[in-house]
Amino acid sequence: MYNTILFDMDGTLIDSGPGVMRCIKHALTFYGINDAPESELKKCVGPPLSDTFGNRFKLPETEIMRAIEIYREEYHKGGIFECTLYPGIVDCLKTLNDKGFKCFVTSSKHDKACRIITDHFGITDLFYDIVGSSADASRETKTEVLEACFTLHPDIKKEESVLIGDTVYDAKGAEECNLDFIGVTYGFGSRESLLATNPITLLDTTEEITNYLLG
Repeated sequence: MYNTILFDMDGTLIDSGPGVMRCIKHALTFYGINDAPESELKKCVGPPLSDTFGNRFKLPETEIMRAIEIYREEYHKGGIFECTLYPGIVDCLKTLNDKGFKCFVTSSKHDKACRIITDHFGITDLFYDIVGSSADASRETKTEVLEACFTLHPDIKKEESVLIGDTVYDAKGAEECNLDFIGVTYGFGSRESLLATNPITLLDTTEEITNYLLG
C-alpha cells in the first residue's frame, strides 16, 4: 500500500523532551516567565516554536523570532543531545529499508538540528532524505515541511506515502497535504487527541510500526 514512510522526529523517532523543555524554559526566563509548569512545557515538544512562544506563552509577535533564537542558541550548546532513541526504532528503520521502503524525516525541528541528531545516533544513512524547518521560519509548520519534501522529491507520490507522528500537529499536516496518517501513542500526544484526528491506525510501539507496514 505504501512505499514511502515519512517520520516525524520528536516523539516518534526520539524522546527529545528533556532537552527541548529545558531550552524552552531557558528562553522563557529571558522574558521573566519563571514558573512555566512541566505539564505545559511537555505540550511544547513537537509543535512549531512560534506556536509555543506566541500562542501558548503569549509573547508579543515582535519577540517571537528573538525567543526562537535564544532557544536555539541554548539548544545547540547541548540540549540537542538531551534525547534518546525510542526502543526498537533502529530495528524498525533497518527492516523498512531492507524491504525497499523509502524513509524520510519530516520535522518541524530545524533541518540542521535534525541532521546533527541522526548523525549523533548513526542513523542518517537509514533515511532517503531529512527535511526540517528553515532557519528563517519560512518553512516551519508540518504542512510546509511535508510540501517541501514532495517538492524536493517529485518522484514520490502522496497516494503511496504515509506520515507517522505523535501529535495533532502531525495529523493536521497530513490532512492538509492529503496524506494518510498513522499515530503513535508512545510520544507526546495523547491517545484521545490522536483518535479525534481519525488516523489510519494508532500504534503503541515501534515494533507495531514494522508489523503494520509489512502487513
